[in-house]
Amino acid sequence: MDLDASCNENGPNLSLDPTPCFLVPIIVKCNKLVTMEAQVFLNFSTSTCFMDNELMQQYKLALVEKCTQVPVEVINGCNLLLGWVTHETKPLNVTIGSHINKVFFNVISSLKNLVISGLSWLVLQNPRVD
Repeated sequence: MDLDASCNENGPNLSLDPTPCFLVPIIVKCNKLVTMEAQVFLNFSTSTCFMDNELMQQYKLALVEKCTQVPVEVINGCNLLLGWVTHETKPLNVTIGSHINKVFFNVISSLKNLVISGLSWLVLQNPRVD
């Protein structure tokens, strides 16, 4: 399954089962000297935040081994063929628009979108609609 099959750079496509998702610019403070600018794939049907392993290696981000390995599943409960999540980032300072938060990213390989944020980010932000 393509994680962003229902989206493009302009936002969600309409379908029988639309998923709200968007590409949004973010800034990640990797350390005192290094800042990463990237596009985060906001997909509110995703339950947590992910970052691609190659991106982690490129920016030499520190990893922490998870206490429990977790499979990555799609909505029908099937595991994706990306393997189990065994590591996560240390908390990273992430800026999306005017929101700045510390975010832990689960690290997995072979993401089409190198950074994915989901429902956990939305709950943390608690955006207000005016």
